[in-house]
Amino acid sequence: MLKIGNDIVDIKKFTSVYTKHKDKLLYRVFTKEEIDYCLSKKYPIIHLSGKFAAKEAVKKAVEGKSIYLKDIMIVNKHNGAPIAKLKSCNLNDIDIQVSISHTNSYATAVAIANII
Repeated sequence: MLKIGNDIVDIKKFTSVYTKHKDKLLYRVFTKEEIDYCLSKKYPIIHLSGKFAAKEAVKKAVEGKSIYLKDIMIVNKHNGAPIAKLKSCNLNDIDIQVSISHTNSYATAVAIANII
């Protein structure tokens, strides 16, 4: 069964939350690998916003499954393309494709989950 999820993040609002709750936000939502990747970029907030949107899109695509944002890892292939990985062992039967786009104002993501 194919399911789809999408999300959009206002980068200005995300920046405000990030500025106010930096460490709490980072370590509650993102994995160390995601944090390291985003903070290595020239504009880390844009990349954090994109990964956050992707996590929300994945969560929507796998609705009905008990999943936390930190259970969803958005990592990148060597060419930069995002990949969604799920840490929870009860979600191994789900194949997820994800796409992220962003401007200076918004980050958006779409996830397509093939639930076997």
